[in-house]
Amino acid sequence: MSLLDLPNEIILQIARNQDLPDTNALLRTNRRLSRLLTHVLIDNVFSTDTRVRRYGQNVLFSAAHRQDNMTVKRFLGSGLLNGEEILTTAVSSMSETTIRTLIDCGVDATDKGGSRLTPLHTAVRMFRPTIVELLLGVDGIVVNSQQNGRTPLHDAIAAGSEEMVRLLLLDKRAQLNHPCPAGPPALHLAVNLADKRMTQLLLSDERLDVNILGPCNRTPLHQAVFRDRDRNDILSILLADKRVDPNLKSQSGLTPFHEAVKLGCEATIRIFLTCAAVDINARDPAGERPIHRAISLGWRGVLPLLVKDPRFEINQSDRHGRTPLYLAASLDQIHTTRLLLSHGEVDVNASSALGETPLHVAAKRGHEGIVRLLLEREDLDIDASRIGMSSVRSLARGYTSTIRKLVLAYGHSGQQDVSEVRASAEEGRAGRRTRRRNRWGYS
Repeated sequence: MSLLDLPNEIILQIARNQDLPDTNALLRTNRRLSRLLTHVLIDNVFSTDTRVRRYGQNVLFSAAHRQDNMTVKRFLGSGLLNGEEILTTAVSSMSETTIRTLIDCGVDATDKGGSRLTPLHTAVRMFRPTIVELLLGVDGIVVNSQQNGRTPLHDAIAAGSEEMVRLLLLDKRAQLNHPCPAGPPALHLAVNLADKRMTQLLLSDERLDVNILGPCNRTPLHQAVFRDRDRNDILSILLADKRVDPNLKSQSGLTPFHEAVKLGCEATIRIFLTCAAVDINARDPAGERPIHRAISLGWRGVLPLLVKDPRFEINQSDRHGRTPLYLAASLDQIHTTRLLLSHGEVDVNASSALGETPLHVAAKRGHEGIVRLLLEREDLDIDASRIGMSSVRSLARGYTSTIRKLVLAYGHSGQQDVSEVRASAEEGRAGRRTRRRNRWGYS
């Protein structure tokens, strides 16, 4: 060994036993020492697991940032660092140069996901568009990798990042219609978040299946109905798309319009009624149509919207043969009955599967106001009998006294007799009130 080599050997020997901060201080005293001690420094990092955990990533990222491929490969070749975890960490904060060097040196960017975040997921979540572009350009990158069931596209939509969504949609490998095991498809997610920009952005892609089924076999239009916030804006956007089928049924057998009627939201129903493709007379699994559901729930504000629509079929029946008029009469809904009777095509004599007409059920249940409304109709057939059901007049003995008088008085003079019975009933009630007052000494 020459005399000139001795100082170097001494320095190398000292460096092997130093802590890394001390070695760093030694390197800073003389720039030339950095080349001499590079391999010593690396070996020192790998001397214990503790040092690897404490300094390994920082040393690796520093080498990658300097594009020192030899040092990076030496680190990776040691097997002491997990390449996938390193890249995921680098993506969150390191420079594009650092990440590119790591990939060029063999770090796998094609992780398929699972319980861990993939590098692509991380770049999307950290809103790093240049890194997303870099990763999308890597051969074999899994664009639709899932982390707990969510793809990078789902993450971008959830974050409301329009730039990220556009970047991912530009990649033809991105699956817009990929059902998410742990959550809804992409369009469902945008609708659930009531995000108009995301919804419009997804609808602009011709690859999108606008009628894709999500949880409970609900379409995006179903989901829009259930949103309280910005519900009507999202509905209008979806219904304006000609690809949307507004009459698809969910797992429960209900169309989006059925759901809207159940909620009784008048503004939402008005939006549906502006769409010519909506079937406002569709049956649900119980055999009910939207008008039946609205009557049953007592949505008085919804009923005029349905009745005045030219598509509305006034005499449609449910599976029990009950027309809307029959149902309103059976529930003693005066306002609804009057509304339905104002419709020019209403059939006041339509019978149910049991042979009962609206007058039958109103008289049987003692709904005097409904009976009076029906008896005022000139087209009422009070003496008609149905299979298994006698006429209303022949059953009058079983009704209340007032209804019995109304029914029996309904004859050839029709409405005149009904008016007379009404006046007689009023006189009778007035007489009873007078007798009660006299009995208790009231003047």
